[in-house]
Amino acid sequence: MKLALFLLASASLVACSTVVPTTYTPTANNFFPERAEGCSFRVFTTNPDVRFKEIGMVDMDRNVFAEPSMKTVAGAKKVVAPFVCKAGGDAVLLWEANGHGEYIKAVIIKTEQ
Repeated sequence: MKLALFLLASASLVACSTVVPTTYTPTANNFFPERAEGCSFRVFTTNPDVRFKEIGMVDMDRNVFAEPSMKTVAGAKKVVAPFVCKAGGDAVLLWEANGHGEYIKAVIIKTEQ
């Protein structure tokens, strides 16, 4: 019994220590002025019907205990917001990419008016 509890506790520690943090990577040579913190932006879950320039990719935290939930557009939008504003974007392309209903990637874009 003690061995089973020890193994369960050890497995939990390993699972929690393998959290991948949210990161931003520029993906193009498109640079735009930083926008104010809390800036507004649009979220697209399909290819938008507007022309745009790609700025970068946000790989979101894959911690199952993370808040907000990555299973909602609103939760994913909260996570990517600081990256979008800092990169000068005005929209993101968001998609579910892990098979568990969680949004884990977002492409920051600048739409053309």
